[in-house]
Amino acid sequence: MAQGGDSNHGNGGGGAAAPDPAVQKFDRLDAAQKSIKASRVWAEKGLNRNPRPEEERKLNESILEMDERISILEARIISVLNGTGGAIPMPSDDQVSQTAILLAEVEGLTNNNLTAAAALSVTTKGLKLVRELTA
Repeated sequence: MAQGGDSNHGNGGGGAAAPDPAVQKFDRLDAAQKSIKASRVWAEKGLNRNPRPEEERKLNESILEMDERISILEARIISVLNGTGGAIPMPSDDQVSQTAILLAEVEGLTNNNLTAAAALSVTTKGLKLVRELTA
């Protein structure tokens, strides 16, 4: 019999190996980071859509806090990549769901349909998610 072949043979179940937790953690954090950064971009664009004073204040505050928390999230992602992120919690299934919902909303926005209120809505969701991930 030839040597080599499928490395999954002999794992007891014959199926695919379980995903590496570090890779899964990286994938979840990276997806969340991308959706959060996209929502932050729309926050800035929302400032150019004639926001009411309260919307403008909230958008500006959100941008500042998001910038700080995105830096924390990026540091956590780097730790996971370096193999030193064992203490960083795995994003929950709920957070993965929030990421998908946020990304769908962000992708649904266009320059033509953007209002300050829509920017604030997506930014609020991005801020909530990044707060949870960096708590």
